[in-house]
Parts: sequence; C-alpha cells; structure tokens
Amino acid sequence: YNEHGSDGLMNKRPSANDKRVGMKTPQSIRSEIIQVKKKDPSFGLKKIKHWMYRFRGVKVSTGTVRKTITAEGLPVVKVKKKKRLSSQKVRRFERARAMQLWQSDITQFTVGQHSMRVYLTIFMDDHSRYIVGWRLQSRQTADLVIDTLKDAMVKYGKPEEVLTDQGRQYFAWRGKSELEKLLEKENIKHVVSRAHHPQTLGKCERFWETVGNEFWTRIRPFDLDEAKVRLKYYIDHYNYQRPHQGLDGQVPADRFFGVAADVREVLEKSVKENSLRIAVGDLPRPPAFLIGQVGDQRIAFHGTAGSFYLNNEHINGDMNANTGNTNSTNINNQLTQELPTQAMPGETTQGIAIS
Repeated sequence: YNEHGSDGLMNKRPSANDKRVGMKTPQSIRSEIIQVKKKDPSFGLKKIKHWMYRFRGVKVSTGTVRKTITAEGLPVVKVKKKKRLSSQKVRRFERARAMQLWQSDITQFTVGQHSMRVYLTIFMDDHSRYIVGWRLQSRQTADLVIDTLKDAMVKYGKPEEVLTDQGRQYFAWRGKSELEKLLEKENIKHVVSRAHHPQTLGKCERFWETVGNEFWTRIRPFDLDEAKVRLKYYIDHYNYQRPHQGLDGQVPADRFFGVAADVREVLEKSVKENSLRIAVGDLPRPPAFLIGQVGDQRIAFHGTAGSFYLNNEHINGDMNANTGNTNSTNINNQLTQELPTQAMPGETTQGIAIS
C-alpha cells in the first residue's frame, strides 16, 4: 500500500518467473511419465499414476500426468462412459481371497493375412484378476478348456469354485459335459451364469478388451505360433507388471500371492525417501524388494538408503495370520560384492512379489 496505494491491495496474476508459484514437476519425473506413455499408448492417466507409484516409488497426480503428456503432444486416452438404464445396473462381486473362485471364458481373434480364426481361453482368479491358465489354439473344443484347467491346477492347486457361461465347452443341457465331470471328480463346485448375461463374467470380458487394445491390435501376429510366443510374454506382463485400477493400482500377482499389504508398506517407505531426493533435485530411486514365503517363514528383502535388510517372520497356521516374532537383519556387508546399492545409469530396479 505504501508503494502502490490501493492498487497494491488488488490481486495480481503471478508471472511465469514468480518463484513463489508451486514447485514444477522435476524433469526426471516428466521424462519417466513420457517414457511410460510412449511405451504403452493405451495407458490412461490413472494407469500411469499407478505405474509410477508401483514401479518407481513416486506419487504423482492425474493432473500432473495430463499436463506432462499434453505438453509433449501425446494423446490423452478418453474414457467412454457407457449409458445404462436403471434396469441394466451392474452388480459387482469379488471373492474375499485368492483360490476361492476362478472365472473362465473363450474368445476369438484372427491371425495372418487370411484372417485365420484362433480361440483363446483363460482361467482368471476372481479375487486378484491373476491369469492362472490360458491356451490358444485353432479349434474351439472341449479339450481347449479341460487342458487349460488341468495345467492351472498343477501349477497353483484346486480352486473352490469355477464360474463359466453355458457354452458347449463348459456346460451340457443333457447329461454332463467333460468339464463338469472333471470338476465333480476334483470336488470343485461349478457355478454357471444365466443365459445371455455376459456381465456375470465381466472380469473376463474386460480382459478380452485389454488384450485386444494393448496387445493384439498392436502386434497383429503373423501366425498361431508367433501369437502363442508373444501372448505368453504379454500375460506375464499383465500378471506382474500392469497396475490394475480395479485393484487400487496393485498388480494381480500382489493379491494372488497374498503380499499386497507387504508391497504397499515397502512402497510407502520408498515414496517418503524419494520425496526428499526430488525436493533437493536428486533422481528418485526405484524401489528394490523381494517378498515371499519359505515353509512357515515369511521373507521380506528390501533395500533402503544404500543398505539391504532381510526380515523373516514366523507364520502360525493361516498365511494371513502373521503371528510370532519378526527379525530384521542388516545384510549390507554380505551383499556389497553381489548387489549394487544404486542402479547404474540406464538400469532399472523393479519390485517383485513372489510366493
């Protein structure tokens, strides 16, 4: 007021060079966002936000993601909202834990110049969206489903229930299908959706859309053999590397193997440490951790501040009942000759969740 009178009391629009305006997003973060978007063009704002948190240990807002990719001239994925009548309202469900319910469905794609039809079936864990089994072949037969289920049970054990539609590979109106006989033999309950109601298998339907958008339309396999090889890598990516919005940014493996809470704890610590690095102009450090179980011991290995720690916790009874003593050991001295304490330029260190 002393300098400018009443005009000095008026609100002024801050200039672009005004340092009092909030801190700009560091270039290292913007570069990472741009790299993720270019690598996976189908990723939307929330998907990139979740990826940055899960695999870089950095929290960014969807607004920051939008500004960054827009400034780079990259397109923003537009989410199409489906209009539904009140009578068509979707009722969502999810089992409380892994291995309670597996969903299964079949879809078709085309390969090669002559658009040969190929059929893809999956078995998906309802709680985690983890793909426990899949198979791709040129014929839509009962063996397509049965062989996939058998392979999945060999790897992960038997689920309590299996949910399918009324397709002839799954269900028979007269007598019992081969799948129904197998489920009865293995003492697995068969849950069948009502006719003409694909919403019951909505998680599988959404996966078909994801495979089509993120994999098939980008790769367009030349033949069935190429499709099988490439699809295996994509499903591994889906299970272990792709944050799922329906899982609050977790990857399916986090939930399926029961380590989601452990992973989030490690990530929150990484976010706090990276906040200081970003504030002082340093590069954020991707989280490094390994979580699993050996016998009745829950193992958690993580790196922080240039040191490595090994936590082991005794588990009594149920996997989710974490009781007993927890020991934490600094094993930095034993690992200095084996593991780098900081990623070298061009290298990335990613979190892995296993059981």
